[in-house]
Amino acid sequence: MPDAIYRILAADDDEVWLASTKELLDDEGLRVDTTPSTAGATALVAASVYDAVLFDVRFNSRPIGDRWVLEHLGSLGGAVVVIVTGHRDEIADPHALIARGVRIITKGGEEQTELQWELKGRARQKWDMLNSPRHAATAVANESERVFLNWLARLGGSDIKNTVIGGHSYSLSDLRREVEAGSDLGKRLLLMYTRHVERLINRTGLHHGH
Repeated sequence: MPDAIYRILAADDDEVWLASTKELLDDEGLRVDTTPSTAGATALVAASVYDAVLFDVRFNSRPIGDRWVLEHLGSLGGAVVVIVTGHRDEIADPHALIARGVRIITKGGEEQTELQWELKGRARQKWDMLNSPRHAATAVANESERVFLNWLARLGGSDIKNTVIGGHSYSLSDLRREVEAGSDLGKRLLLMYTRHVERLINRTGLHHGH
């Protein structure tokens, strides 16, 4: 696999854990970006699209990681999000995290090892899908939705209804909610975007690994 087919963000103030995680996961086809702070994570998420995000709870002895995750889930565009911590008892609202699809595992245990293998497997699956003509359309659709939602999130949560579609006015927040809800409008927007991306892929031959 080429570099950076599957991108991972790891955030933890434990530099040793970050280094070991990067060493274990920064493999062929995977790229791991690390940061020891929530501010660093915010900057990285604003600049890149990630397939997976691994986040600790405690930063500089303050339990703020779980709150960062809840506040930024909307800008992670469907990434696999996992709280990896040795301080489960410091999570303010574990039920809120679980309800929004965030997993919580114990740092240094079997769950972490299983997660590492899972992420490598996901990277391989993504590579296979992107290089299989039979699955190319599905891969493009999944990636398109994730990138499209991420793009809308980066534009901000503006409630100004300055986009007119079918005689109705929508704000950026409205459009994002339509896509997330899978409404007819959201599906039409994604279809237009997906067709555009498919045309670009067909022109460049990316789905054949060229």
